[in-house]
Amino acid sequence: MGFDLTDAQLQHSRAGLAEVGNLGSASILDVLRRTHGTPPDNRGPGLMLAYGPLHHDGAH
Repeated sequence: MGFDLTDAQLQHSRAGLAEVGNLGSASILDVLRRTHGTPPDNRGPGLMLAYGPLHHDGAH
Protein backbone atom coordinates (compact mmCIF):
# COMPACT_ATOMS: atom_id res chain seq x y z
CA MET A 1 0.00 0.00 0.00
CA GLY A 2 1.31 3.42 -0.85
CA PHE A 3 0.55 6.74 -2.42
CA ASP A 4 2.13 5.88 -5.82
CA LEU A 5 3.94 9.23 -5.96
CA THR A 6 6.26 10.06 -8.82
CA ASP A 7 9.80 11.38 -8.51
CA ALA A 8 8.50 14.79 -9.66
CA GLN A 9 5.91 14.82 -6.88
CA LEU A 10 8.61 14.11 -4.30
CA GLN A 11 11.24 16.50 -5.67
CA HIS A 12 10.76 19.24 -3.05
CA SER A 13 10.79 16.82 -0.12
CA ARG A 14 13.92 15.10 -1.36
CA ALA A 15 15.68 18.38 -2.18
CA GLY A 16 14.96 19.68 1.31
CA LEU A 17 16.38 16.57 2.95
CA ALA A 18 19.47 16.72 0.75
CA GLU A 19 20.12 20.44 1.30
CA VAL A 20 19.16 21.09 4.93
CA GLY A 21 18.64 17.67 6.44
CA ASN A 22 15.78 16.48 8.59
CA LEU A 23 13.99 19.50 10.04
CA GLY A 24 11.35 17.38 11.77
CA SER A 25 7.87 18.83 11.69
CA ALA A 26 9.21 22.18 10.41
CA SER A 27 10.14 20.46 7.14
CA ILE A 28 6.59 21.06 5.94
CA LEU A 29 7.34 24.80 5.85
CA ASP A 30 10.45 24.21 3.72
CA VAL A 31 8.51 21.98 1.31
CA LEU A 32 5.72 24.57 1.13
CA ARG A 33 8.27 27.31 0.32
CA ARG A 34 9.79 25.18 -2.41
CA THR A 35 6.35 24.31 -3.82
CA HIS A 36 5.36 27.98 -4.02
CA GLY A 37 8.62 28.72 -5.85
CA THR A 38 8.17 25.86 -8.32
CA PRO A 39 4.53 24.76 -8.38
CA PRO A 40 3.53 21.45 -9.94
CA ASP A 41 2.24 21.36 -13.50
CA ASN A 42 -0.98 19.72 -12.35
CA ARG A 43 -2.66 22.20 -10.04
CA GLY A 44 -5.04 19.60 -8.63
CA PRO A 45 -5.55 18.83 -4.96
CA GLY A 46 -2.54 18.10 -2.80
CA LEU A 47 -1.71 16.61 0.55
CA MET A 48 0.97 17.66 3.01
CA LEU A 49 1.78 15.78 6.18
CA ALA A 50 4.34 16.42 8.87
CA TYR A 51 5.16 14.96 12.22
CA GLY A 52 7.91 15.58 14.67
CA PRO A 53 9.81 13.35 17.01
CA LEU A 54 7.99 11.89 19.95
CA HIS A 55 9.30 13.45 23.14
CA HIS A 56 8.80 11.61 26.36
CA ASP A 57 10.01 13.26 29.55
CA GLY A 58 8.81 10.50 31.84
CA ALA A 59 5.68 12.37 32.98
CA HIS A 60 2.34 10.63 32.57
